[in-house]
Amino acid sequence: MTFTPGALSSESATLTVADSPDSGSPYYVSFTVAGTIPETVAPLTLAYRTVPQSSSKALQTTVTNKSPFTISVTSSIGGANATDFSIVGGCGPTLAANSSCPVVVLFRPTASGARSASLAVSVAQDSTSPHNVSLTGTGM
Repeated sequence: MTFTPGALSSESATLTVADSPDSGSPYYVSFTVAGTIPETVAPLTLAYRTVPQSSSKALQTTVTNKSPFTISVTSSIGGANATDFSIVGGCGPTLAANSSCPVVVLFRPTASGARSASLAVSVAQDSTSPHNVSLTGTGM
């Protein structure tokens, strides 16, 4: 018996085995396969180091779809200094099967000192979503 996923969610099936002239036949065997996590997000930390307030710096994380299905991807930024970071390029709203795309985040500090936020990458088909990417930098 082999299994090829037909969806990203959990799936179940029943195998029926009939044996004649066995009076207890048919026999039923139930199978359930848990859903798989269809993607990876890496790296999970973007460290911008020191950036002058009059300048900006872009870094990226990559979303990789490891499944044979198209997935839905959204990204957002939140946290203490969220306005210092912005998404300037990326995935979405869908990512084709067995492919990857970058999510590019720009850091433009609005004040001097340590600045931080979080990039949330959400995939509708993944129950462990969102994947949080730490964003850190220092304004100068």
